Amino acid sequence: MKKIYLSPSSQGNNKYAYGDYTEAQVCRKICEYEKKALERNGYTVKLATVGYNISQRINESNAWGAEIHQPLHTNAGGGDGTLVMCWSGDQNDKYIKSVYQSLGSYTPTKDDGIKVNTSLAEVSQTKAMCVYIEAEFHDNSTTAKWIVNNMKGIAEAIVKGYCKADGRTYKAESSTIVPAGTKGLYKVQIGAYQKKSNAEALGEMARKLGYDAYIYSANDVYRVQIGAFKDKKNADNLAGMAKENGFDTYVYKE
Repeated sequence: MKKIYLSPSSQGNNKYAYGDYTEAQVCRKICEYEKKALERNGYTVKLATVGYNISQRINESNAWGAEIHQPLHTNAGGGDGTLVMCWSGDQNDKYIKSVYQSLGSYTPTKDDGIKVNTSLAEVSQTKAMCVYIEAEFHDNSTTAKWIVNNMKGIAEAIVKGYCKADGRTYKAESSTIVPAGTKGLYKVQIGAYQKKSNAEALGEMARKLGYDAYIYSANDVYRVQIGAFKDKKNADNLAGMAKENGFDTYVYKE
């Protein structure tokens, strides 16, 4: 399988139009999700070392022997949509086309296509083929909020594109069911069911939106939780965010 180098934006000064987020923060989180999903599907992955600049990342990618070099950014400048950039002649490569089509079908606005841009160092100086992704616009409050609430979904859409290009069936993250426990914490619950399948479905929906959903079983009830905290304020903050995504949240101390 391909060796894929992930190079998330390091632009910490690029503020989002929604919440207290930056492009660097969000893109690294998306790439962390993507790394897990790629590895789960059999790919070999290296995530750019934290703090490395563009030149260091190019050197790291080349020295590692990457076969695909994938920068990930969110865009700005008053537009919308997803864009993939590449080297001249690579527009019809199966990985570039498949990743663009998969991510473009997932993102909510009209997309900007596949474009050649040889002025970008990560496109022109990497030995590996570059799949340079700009996933939606962060200077628009609506799309910025969508990006923040769909980080894991963005990562999975990209990985589904790679899998499709290789003719592989995408392997989704399996539900985690653990016994109830961990006393003394404030827990954020988004559902409770007698049927395990219903809990798994809700957990999968939450994970696609970027939540670390777990299913806890106790007394023949499957509870879907997305966080546990010592500080109730942190639990309330997460519950508020989940409520914005349409979940029926409940914070309790066990």
